Amino acid sequence: GESGNGIEARNDQGTELRIEAAGVSGGNYGIYARNTGTAALSISATGAVEGAGAYGIKAYNYGTDLTIEAAGASGQYSGIAARNTYGSGAVRVTTTGQVDGQEGIGIDAVNGGDGGTTVSVEHVSGDSRGIVAIDQGAGDLVIEATGTVTGTRYDAILADNASGSLSVTVSGVVTGGTNDGQAIDTFTRAGYSSAITLNAGADVGTDDESDGVAIANNAGDSVVTVKTGARVSGGIVLGDGRDSLTFDGGDFSGVSEFNGGDNSGVDQSDTLTFRNGASGTLDGAKVINWETVVIGTGGNISVSGALNAEVEIEAGGVLGGAGTVGGNLSVASGGSVGPGNSPGTMVVAGDFDLASGATLEIEVNGNGAGEFDLLQVGGTADFAAGSIIDFTFAVPEADLFDGFAVTFLTAEDITGFADIADIVFNFFGLGSDYTASVGFNDGLQGPDSLFVTLSEVTQTGGGNNGGNGDPVPEPGMLGLLGAGLLGLFGLAR
Repeated sequence: GESGNGIEARNDQGTELRIEAAGVSGGNYGIYARNTGTAALSISATGAVEGAGAYGIKAYNYGTDLTIEAAGASGQYSGIAARNTYGSGAVRVTTTGQVDGQEGIGIDAVNGGDGGTTVSVEHVSGDSRGIVAIDQGAGDLVIEATGTVTGTRYDAILADNASGSLSVTVSGVVTGGTNDGQAIDTFTRAGYSSAITLNAGADVGTDDESDGVAIANNAGDSVVTVKTGARVSGGIVLGDGRDSLTFDGGDFSGVSEFNGGDNSGVDQSDTLTFRNGASGTLDGAKVINWETVVIGTGGNISVSGALNAEVEIEAGGVLGGAGTVGGNLSVASGGSVGPGNSPGTMVVAGDFDLASGATLEIEVNGNGAGEFDLLQVGGTADFAAGSIIDFTFAVPEADLFDGFAVTFLTAEDITGFADIADIVFNFFGLGSDYTASVGFNDGLQGPDSLFVTLSEVTQTGGGNNGGNGDPVPEPGMLGLLGAGLLGLFGLAR
């Protein structure tokens, strides 16, 4: 109807109400359906549905399930509005084309039943919000979007579940609006969880990438995963609760804030993980309210600034950079840590633990300030039997001399060197004229330290003892004894 509704159907006393149509248009509603019967309401439209003056599809159900399947829909206010507020079952909205809410919400679904809510869409846009899905019952809420979802003024996707789990999975461009709109904004109650997954092709952000929040969750627990081929631009703010944010190969270069949220409950620790090819520089100033940061298999992170968290490096994980780890740093077998940015200094405020099979990588480009890697540990540095220290020398030959030495680690206490034969030392980049050994200073007049020193094997011409590096203070007597002892096991050409 050009001035009325394309299809209007009411079931006041019966059981089921079913509508099947191809393309539909109306000057007011495209399809208006109201079921106060005892059974389900279902709408299937294989073509586009348009409501020029109100809603593309608007459905009220007081029975059991409410199901809407549409190729596409558009309306002045909402493209699709599904109301199962007084129904007892599930809400299912499935679209395969474009859905537009020209002045309101693209898809607006509310369920008061206990059967759960599922919204599965391709492309959705709304002047206010793209998708709003609210489940007030006891079921799960699931949103799946494979295409572009846009909220011009506010959220692109707003999902609220009173109880049960909440899941949002996207594979396309999801963009929040100009009025502090989030791309994905989820609400769960304490004790319940939300899972947000960005698959390959997902590009989630806001129109204000510098200050906008791309992903937000409130007081419930949350699990956010950004997979390979997906990216986030803007802030990620996860509220109270036990939260997990994992970049599983995903791009985090555009993230302006990693915020795990304040935790007020018991056992609400938050974990930020990088793995499976996730790599780049992590600015510690952007990492807020995380108890643990994990560098997992395939993760390669360079830290800058102060990273105020415990840091765990798993097998296949790599940590570098010239920043500060505000807590403890532990490296599992197969993991590696390399201070500095070729070279430089990394600070660990807490303890440092290097497990058997884990590697500490040290670059030496000279013996002057800033020419070699240094790991400064505020607590205890422990080296397990079988731990590995790799040295890579890139010192010009003219700068080498007998007794060349640099300190590569300082700590309040160093343990694990009682049986030095159990520590593996590798020296790379040295010519045949020098051997290297590792020495220990017990820190009687300061912190404990480890140093590497070179000894000349052969003399050529007038000798090569002067060197052009800055003078290095001689280690104390106990340091010399340590150097002699360790040199027996750390000696290599």
